[in-house]
Amino acid sequence: MGLTNKGLSLASRGLQYKLRIAFSLMSIIPLLVCVYLFFVYNPYTSKIPFSNLQIIISLVVSAGIAAIGFLLAKQIVDPIVTISSEVKNIANGQYNKTIEISREDEIGDLGNALNQITRHIRDNMDELRNYGERTKEINDEINKRVIVLSGLLQISNLITQGAALKEIFDITVSRLAQLKNSTWVLLVIKEETDNFKVCAQQGISDNLQDSLLTDGARKIFDVMLLNKSGLIVGKQQTDSKSVELQHMLGTINVLFMPIFRHARVAGFLGIGTSHPEVEYTNDDAELLVVFAKQISIAIENDYLANRVQKLEIKDALTGLYNKSFILNRLDEEIKRAVIYQRPCAFLLFSIGNFREFLSSSGELASEDVLKKVAKLLEKNCREIDKVARYGDSEFAVILPEKNKKQSVILAEEIREKIENFFVQEKKVGLAVCGAVSENPIDGACAKDLAQKAESLLKLAKEEKNVIKS
Repeated sequence: MGLTNKGLSLASRGLQYKLRIAFSLMSIIPLLVCVYLFFVYNPYTSKIPFSNLQIIISLVVSAGIAAIGFLLAKQIVDPIVTISSEVKNIANGQYNKTIEISREDEIGDLGNALNQITRHIRDNMDELRNYGERTKEINDEINKRVIVLSGLLQISNLITQGAALKEIFDITVSRLAQLKNSTWVLLVIKEETDNFKVCAQQGISDNLQDSLLTDGARKIFDVMLLNKSGLIVGKQQTDSKSVELQHMLGTINVLFMPIFRHARVAGFLGIGTSHPEVEYTNDDAELLVVFAKQISIAIENDYLANRVQKLEIKDALTGLYNKSFILNRLDEEIKRAVIYQRPCAFLLFSIGNFREFLSSSGELASEDVLKKVAKLLEKNCREIDKVARYGDSEFAVILPEKNKKQSVILAEEIREKIENFFVQEKKVGLAVCGAVSENPIDGACAKDLAQKAESLLKLAKEEKNVIKS
């Protein structure tokens, strides 16, 4: 096995080991002197060429030289070993270490250089840590903006598509719940009856919801009337109103923002967190303002859409009158019939198995059926009669000057013609049933006649292909 073997090679040993080797080598000198004296000494003559004093002096001088050499070597090796140990600690990430070597030679210069390098590394690490914290803050801010933008875009799309208010409210609440990981989110709207409705919520307990429905929502609403720019409640607030809100909501950090409609407070958005280290800021309030404005737009659009729907009198698909118009017109016809002591009948038709037909044949074929049935109804009614689309697959007809018997005969004729159309067009599975009600026998107003006809229509659907009166 050669000297290059790692286990035996001096190059693979530490400095302290090598120091012991050097000391052993320096100790050979006094040992050699002793050996020399042993061989020079003649035991037969008992003559010694050196005196005892000389021998002792030689041994002391040799030992002193060896000790001085060892100390000098130790002074060189120990600082290097210390520096090596500290460098290992620094390499392991202990940048707060400082090498304590007070020497004015090359080893001292090496220690000072390493201390400077460590100091630079420590400064760079601190700067990097600061950058990391700042980057995290920026990243959180970006994420917050992304949440807002994506949420607002989603809400805007829903508003544009005419989505239901409930869906818009739920999306808004779910988005706001991501803002600083809020514990709860609340959306309350004041109704025309001065009652308050929790339109959407997340994380609200049953006890808190009951409290809001009694007088809690009104208290918050009154606060919103006074603080139209919003209200942030945190640990630093000690006024009675803030403390009362914190106690009622069970959270220290709360943010409320009013929802306006025509410059008046119509409700409020609220978020709260139970994390004591998280506090809402003015930036969070600005984000809530944007969401509150979107809610205001959604409410106003829904109001206008309902108003337009009430003003419309025609069904977009069939061109017939709609349900709202036909019921209003029925009231007018009943009043006229009462004045002139004339009959007035109300007729309802329903296409059976229409949902199954829609699933099997598709939307276009189903719409075509509705359009052609509507034309058949108009073709077989008089000019003074009014025909309407009453539901998805239901139609209504007002028959002035006709009694129930006459109306049943007409209804049977129309039913047969529609069924013949289904047979000719090979609309398998489709059939028609109907119901007839008359004023004043079945009611004195449009609501009464409509309810009577609807109840008779349910019975007709069970028997199929019949007209109930």
